[in-house]
Amino acid sequence: MLGADYRWRGGWLAGVLLVHSQGDGSFEVVQQSGEITAGLTGLYPYVSYTRMGWDVWLSAGMGRGQAEVLQLKGDLVSRFGAMGVRGTWVSGGAIGLNYHGDVLVTDAELKDHDVRTEVYRVWAGVEANARIRDGLRPYVEANVRSNGGSAETGVGLEFGGGIRVAYPVWRFKADVPRRGW
Repeated sequence: MLGADYRWRGGWLAGVLLVHSQGDGSFEVVQQSGEITAGLTGLYPYVSYTRMGWDVWLSAGMGRGQAEVLQLKGDLVSRFGAMGVRGTWVSGGAIGLNYHGDVLVTDAELKDHDVRTEVYRVWAGVEANARIRDGLRPYVEANVRSNGGSAETGVGLEFGGGIRVAYPVWRFKADVPRRGW
């Protein structure tokens, strides 16, 4: 992944992400199973608006590549769209409490063949964090998510945590998360 963005005064941020992925996998549907090999390169512009403790964001894009499913080989096309919101309930001193949620829809199609998949996800949660010192914040989070479409489906809980590091002098930010079902 390679991305670049720009932040304007007034809370606007816009950017673009260039992504290339290559992978192998397998599937099992009813009485059929097989292997999948795919490579995809996509371009995904995004925009966000931040104001007084909350922000809303939107991203959409498209990717193209090659795929092989069973004996079918061909051009792969994928479309993606997502939007979300993040905000702060409590932000004082050493303790913070935040909320977040998003909606994601994506599909992939193997052109010239009858192979298509669609996936959607709705995700919402809360996060508690603590400031250990300037620029260092560990956090824990709890989320609920609903997955649907052609892949894994269902509703579940997700718990996680991580640490955020910020070093404003270098304009450096990092987030090291860990989540599990």
